[in-house]
Amino acid sequence: MKRKDIMLVLCAVCFLIPFRTAAQDKTEKPERPAFKQSIAIQPLYLHINGLRLDYERQLKTPRQWVQVSGIGYYSGNDDSLWGLWAFDDHRFNNSWGAGVEVNYKYLTSKRVYLSGGLSYGYTAVDYNDYTLTDYEEDGLTYYTPTWEKTMQNFNRLGVHTYVGLQTKTNRRVLVDGYMGVGYTHSFYDTNKYYPSTNEMNNVSYRGIQLIIGFRMGIRL
Repeated sequence: MKRKDIMLVLCAVCFLIPFRTAAQDKTEKPERPAFKQSIAIQPLYLHINGLRLDYERQLKTPRQWVQVSGIGYYSGNDDSLWGLWAFDDHRFNNSWGAGVEVNYKYLTSKRVYLSGGLSYGYTAVDYNDYTLTDYEEDGLTYYTPTWEKTMQNFNRLGVHTYVGLQTKTNRRVLVDGYMGVGYTHSFYDTNKYYPSTNEMNNVSYRGIQLIIGFRMGIRL
């Protein structure tokens, strides 16, 4: 047999080994049963000094799941929550908040799923604002601007829908990426002045949102 023919035979054998091994695994090793619960975190929340913890549980069938998420964060001496065009004179002193999200999740295949749900978030922002202070002089009343500590509270309600791709439910390690759209409405005291750009990352935003997420965790 020529050397060229020998090399072709060796390449063919090396190419077929993985398929033979996979076939043996399918016949000799039964597929691991799927897990019915999972716990995961979302690393993207770290950029706002936050933490999001997701808990999932299977419902009546392996395709139906419910997800409950808890969110909390704290940030100080920054203006990121106000968006890119916040005024330097109105940088907030402290900002903290918490929220909850509930989703229904339906697996269209072993890895792809559709999800939809509701969310609620609360944010308190402590910042300095100008206020007019009156005083009297020579029988006349004058007003002078002074700095005063102000707090603004935001309550946000949202509805959303996702499409996602995750590892199979019979794998211990959970890796999940998703994207979707939603609508959020923020309730706050409009009589108070605050620097707002009505951008999607702003706590006062009202409108349609584009949503991207990534989760990592374990199944139980």
